[in-house]
Amino acid sequence: MPHLGRLNDDGSLLKVEALEKHVTLPGPFWAKKARRRTLDSVSFSIFQGELIGLAGVSGAGKTTLLNLMLGLDRADAGHVICEGQLIRPGSARALRWYRRAVQYIPQDPASSLDPRMTVKALIREPLKRLKIKADHAARIDEALEQVGLSPEFLSRRPDELSGGQAQRVAIARAIVVRPKLLLADEPLSGLDLPMQAHITDVLKRLNHEAGIGLLLISHDLSVVCRLCQRTIILDRGAIIEDRPTPELFDAPGHERTIALIDAAAGHRSSAVNAQPFPFT
Repeated sequence: MPHLGRLNDDGSLLKVEALEKHVTLPGPFWAKKARRRTLDSVSFSIFQGELIGLAGVSGAGKTTLLNLMLGLDRADAGHVICEGQLIRPGSARALRWYRRAVQYIPQDPASSLDPRMTVKALIREPLKRLKIKADHAARIDEALEQVGLSPEFLSRRPDELSGGQAQRVAIARAIVVRPKLLLADEPLSGLDLPMQAHITDVLKRLNHEAGIGLLLISHDLSVVCRLCQRTIILDRGAIIEDRPTPELFDAPGHERTIALIDAAAGHRSSAVNAQPFPFT
């Protein structure tokens, strides 16, 4: 499948269109298995350079949606479309163009980094896997600088990194291919507040300087508030809110949104006053 480098029919980079997904529930082998809907006609578009938060409680369907957007699973109905092409599970070769355009930042980078490899080899790996013909050394140095790590880290291995350093290496692995969009799964989870602030600044700078868009998946709306221009709330597999972040925090339209805001900040008005929105 060629990478055509064009936008979708609505001008977006990535479009999620009426996605539905069901799971089969466990039960006795002699009985007909019940099915539960985990995604219910989910639709939204991501435009180039957008910073979007996707929030919801555990079990809302965030992971299911992410797997479909990454081309790791097949929907029961609906489509994911990037640059005019349908995204569905396929061979590494067939999805190579998509991996160049859309990259993933995992929730737990330490477990996804091969402990036998150096940081240099880890960052270079996507360039080799995606067969990107470029000056790999220059790309690696550029990515390392963008995430705020010095060249001395290139010879280190994952067990020599702190949690924040490992997360920055994971981001460097994603941006070294110069993608248009990052899908980040709880990238600040498990980090202390100063390191959360630092990673947030890294992601903002990548957006501002390189134009890289972001879909930030999180259960914590305080994180979304600090980083995202627009917020989508997913509840029981359905989108219940999709609005500019300041507007959503100022006047949430659903009781589930109010509960998420209160859980993150104690009171939604104080959350708004405490957090700037530099990209709105």
